[in-house]
Amino acid sequence: MAGTSPHLEIEHYLTQFPSAVDHSTWSTGRLGREGEEIAAAYLSACGYHVLDRNWRWRGPDVRGELDIVALASDLLITVEVKARRAGTGGRPFDAVTDAKRARLWKLTNRWLAEHRLDPTLRHHLPRGVRGIRLDVIGLLFPPDGRIEPAIDHLQAV
Repeated sequence: MAGTSPHLEIEHYLTQFPSAVDHSTWSTGRLGREGEEIAAAYLSACGYHVLDRNWRWRGPDVRGELDIVALASDLLITVEVKARRAGTGGRPFDAVTDAKRARLWKLTNRWLAEHRLDPTLRHHLPRGVRGIRLDVIGLLFPPDGRIEPAIDHLQAV
């Protein structure tokens, strides 16, 4: 697929900082929303420019949502965020199947088609998009709810 690299790169950040809130009682929906907030802040801290969040498309060819659309240099990067509680089985990355990746690629191309004339995108990419990359950020929340989650960033899936 266009925009993929031959190797996978994983960045792992384990935080041992106390959490400002106890997340052990949060619903899975709230855990997911908080995971997306943390992932967006993490990407910004790493120098990415977040362009869009929770973009939805319901077309005849593909339906779904892009959690985060960001720029790094002249690459358009779609980020799928998966948040889980530790000890509940499965790693966050396990939820991103081949079918999910294919759907995310279609959604990313649809997003680009919809936003290609967007002034913000054109401002940051005056020469256009050089490539597209799909990343996954997995957040593993400790079960006690008092420590911030571990963040794994898998690039070019």
